[in-house]
Amino acid sequence: MDVEKRDIEEEEEMMMKMVADFLRKEVRDWDNEDKMKAKFKALSGQRCDWEPLYLFWRDLIIKVARHLHIFILRSRHIKHLWFRRGGLNIGSGVIDFAGSGVVHMVGGFAGLYGALIEGPRIGRFDHRGRAVTLRGHSASLVVLGTFLLWFGWYGFNPGSFNKILSPYTSGSYYGQWSAVGRTAVTTTLAGCTAALTTLFGKRLLSGHWNVTDVCNGLLGGFAAITAGCSVVEPWAAIICGFVAALVLIGCNKLAEKVKFDGNFTIGE
Repeated sequence: MDVEKRDIEEEEEMMMKMVADFLRKEVRDWDNEDKMKAKFKALSGQRCDWEPLYLFWRDLIIKVARHLHIFILRSRHIKHLWFRRGGLNIGSGVIDFAGSGVVHMVGGFAGLYGALIEGPRIGRFDHRGRAVTLRGHSASLVVLGTFLLWFGWYGFNPGSFNKILSPYTSGSYYGQWSAVGRTAVTTTLAGCTAALTTLFGKRLLSGHWNVTDVCNGLLGGFAAITAGCSVVEPWAAIICGFVAALVLIGCNKLAEKVKFDGNFTIGE
């Protein structure tokens, strides 16, 4: 045991020295694999699970970003390609007011791809292939994080107007609604509808109540309404949240069938 402990301490000391050298010299050569490994090993705080994270980051993010300069994430390119007379719009009138495609779709596909690379966690499925529920670390922190995201979403959706007062100058709501206010209303309605639908839907399927289902449904509703939050009617926002919850529940069931260990909440 003393020899093993000493080996671990020597390994940690060597790792931290490499990280210190890396930070001190401000090395920018991302192809230096030894220092990349040390960096991600130190940041993850684990000795066994850092390799998939390193491979995923190096091959998917760094290589692509370096050669393509994160083309798809640049807002001006998105604007030229999709909005107004963009080539990919094809006159369809697509609306992405608060960046649902740039943020949630890109992040969802990146998370989906990362989960496919790493595979399921140990113990997630039994020897018969049936899903095993893994106990979470802290439901209280999950709820706290959800409330923080809920609060931040009001800056994400209504905040995309960049000003408090932005009244409608035409249409059926002329002189009645503030565009910022209605955007907050549609965001709230979609998220709450999705949360309640997910709660009762999962209750019927699993037979018990789960607070994390409410959190996932809430965020799924927010993600679904982000694109059209400024233009949809309040009743349409309720339908949008309801459909988002059904998609979320269906995707979670599909993930269990295909033995995919990941959450489709942000990718729906």
